Amino acid sequence: MSSTCENPDNMSWAAFLLTLLCLPTITQTCLNCDLEVKTILNNLKETYLYAHIQEHAVAEKLVNYVKAAESCFFHASLKFSGQGFIDESTLIKAAHDFKRELKRMIDTHLEGIALINTLIKLMKAQCLLLETHIKVYVQQGFCPNTCGTMLQEAISCQTCEKVDYICPQKQVCEDRRIQIGINEDLKLDCGFSWHALAKHLQEYQFFKLTQNGSAWTETLISKSKEPTLVIHRIKESDSGHYMCLLKDHQQNIISKFSYNVEVTRGVANEETIWTRLTLPPVEMHAVSRHSEKHRNIEQHITHLIILTIVGSGGGITAFILASCFMIHRRKKEAMADKEDEEDNEEEP
Repeated sequence: MSSTCENPDNMSWAAFLLTLLCLPTITQTCLNCDLEVKTILNNLKETYLYAHIQEHAVAEKLVNYVKAAESCFFHASLKFSGQGFIDESTLIKAAHDFKRELKRMIDTHLEGIALINTLIKLMKAQCLLLETHIKVYVQQGFCPNTCGTMLQEAISCQTCEKVDYICPQKQVCEDRRIQIGINEDLKLDCGFSWHALAKHLQEYQFFKLTQNGSAWTETLISKSKEPTLVIHRIKESDSGHYMCLLKDHQQNIISKFSYNVEVTRGVANEETIWTRLTLPPVEMHAVSRHSEKHRNIEQHITHLIILTIVGSGGGITAFILASCFMIHRRKKEAMADKEDEEDNEEEP
């Protein structure tokens, strides 16, 4: 609404009529893209105000005010984005608030000056609320890409048509230098959160770059819907330059990552180390005559095996194998003890 107009909250009837004359009009607004809002506003302008305002001339001026207020809804979209676009989610929220307040006013069946004051305050408040909704959209959802070229679906406030809005930025997103130890797993990630909002995305392509004089050769490594590439147990020969491209359905480049990978021997990879103990032979009769002593020794050795394997990276599988070995030994000892007892009973 025009800044040259007075605040309609506190003015005389004559001043209000003059205020209506200075307000501009516009034919299309963002909120009119909601068909129910458009229907309610048309009913308000064509029949409702004339039925509830006795003076026809006053009712006509109030209709002009509503039209002028609608222009505020359009300019609210221009204030922050500068483009006159809105997304579907923001439109639904703003339209819901506006329809609720309009229906509440209509259901009260106000007349005369009470209707005029209520309508003026309502339109002003809804214009400010729409500005808030669009400000949040522009700050958080409108062209969120910091690099690359993004196609984003948006609604034109002028035509109410959905369009693919182009959000251009610098094409190269990042040039990363990665230093990694030999035998480690190299992970190249070229994903951005805004990729989930972009339209017509096709695939991520990863390349190894080889320099031949002043020219570079691109060798395709992988095509995937996923934004990451993992090279397991990297070798020194894997050092060099890599590139990741995100392309759309027409093979246009959406975003680009470059990597300079240096594989060094200075960073050692953790490897699984298996420790195998060699035990001296044990005669069965010695075990039977000194079962308690040797049982304690073998249990100690078994525990040592378990701790050695687990501590060196053997993991759960090694722990289970060692536990089975201990159970087997205990069963064998029990059988030997039972045989000793039977031999002792047979002796005179």
